[in-house]
Amino acid sequence: MATPTGRGREWLSRLVPMVVGGGLLALILSRVDLARLEGVLKDTHWHWYALALLLLVVNLLIISARWRFNLGLLKLRYPYLDLFLIDHAGALAGAATPGRMGDLARLVYFRQDKPVLVRVGVSILVERLLDLTVLVALAMVFLWVLPLPLTLQKLAANLLLAVTLVELAVVSTLWRFSGSNWFQAKILKLIPVSLQDRFAGSGQELQAIAKCYATWRLACSFGLTLLAWWVNILSAYCSALALGLPLGLWQTGALFCLSTLFTLIPVSVAGIGTRELAMVYLFSFLGLPAEQALAFSFLLLGFLVAHSLVGFTALLIKPPQPIPGPRAAGVGPQTTRIEE
Repeated sequence: MATPTGRGREWLSRLVPMVVGGGLLALILSRVDLARLEGVLKDTHWHWYALALLLLVVNLLIISARWRFNLGLLKLRYPYLDLFLIDHAGALAGAATPGRMGDLARLVYFRQDKPVLVRVGVSILVERLLDLTVLVALAMVFLWVLPLPLTLQKLAANLLLAVTLVELAVVSTLWRFSGSNWFQAKILKLIPVSLQDRFAGSGQELQAIAKCYATWRLACSFGLTLLAWWVNILSAYCSALALGLPLGLWQTGALFCLSTLFTLIPVSVAGIGTRELAMVYLFSFLGLPAEQALAFSFLLLGFLVAHSLVGFTALLIKPPQPIPGPRAAGVGPQTTRIEE
C-alpha cells in the first residue's frame, strides 16, 4: 500500500504536465487574435481533412502490422485483429501520458504468462526506439527546407545528432547489459507497478530476445516504421491543404516532424502546449501568422483525438483481460520460452 508521500508524488507527477501544457496553451492563446483564429478554422476544407483522417486509419493498420511482425521475430503469433484492438486500446493510455509511454498498458493483456509478457514488453520498447530513430532521421533531412537562421539550423542539427547518439547508447546498453540485475532494476521502473514482479529475474529471457532481434529481418520492421511516418506526413499535408496553407510537402514534413519531437518532451499531456509553441515558432520563420500555426496544430491534435476514439472503441470491444497464449490459441511456438 502506497504511503501518503508516495501517493502525493504520484498525483503531482500527473498534475504538473496538465498545468504546464495548459499554461503554455493559455499563454499562446492570450497573444493571438482569437477572432482571426476562428475565421481560419471556419474556412477549413473538410474534404481534405476527411482524407487526412482516412490516411490516419491506414497508418494505424500499418503500425499494428509492424507489431505483429515484431512479435513474430520473437516466436509469438497472434491474430491480426486481436493485436490491432490491443495496440490501439493501449494507445488510448499512451495519448494521455507524458512522453507517450502509457501504451505499455498493452502489457496487461499478456500478464498471464511471464515469458510472453517479457517478450511483448521488449517488442513495445523496440517500437518506440524505431519510431524515434525514423522521426529523428526525417527531422534532420527536413530541417534544411525551413528558412531558419544558420546558427539555429546548426543548433537543431546538433541536438538531433545528440538524440541519435543517446539512442545508440541506449541500444548498446540493452545489448550489453540485458542480463544484469542492475539493468533489470532500471528497466522495471518503466513497467506498470502491478506487473513489475512478473518481469523480475528475466535476464536469460532478455538475452535470448536480443539474439532474436539480431537479424536482417528487423530491416522489414524499420521499413514499416518509415512507411507509417510517411503516411503521417501525407496526412499532415492534407491538413495543411484543408486550411489553405501555402506549404509544400517537404515544408509540411519539416513542421510535422520537428513539432512531434517537441510533443515527446514529457512536460505536458498529449503534447498540448508544446506542439502549439513549436508550431507558432516555426511558422514565424515562414512568414505565416500564429493563428494559422494554431489552426494547423489543432487539426494535428485532432488526429490524436481520433486515435483515442479508436482506442476507446477497441477497449470496449476487447476489455483488458488476459488473452490466450500462442499455444492455447493453436498458433505459434509450442513453448513459452525462446530457445537460445
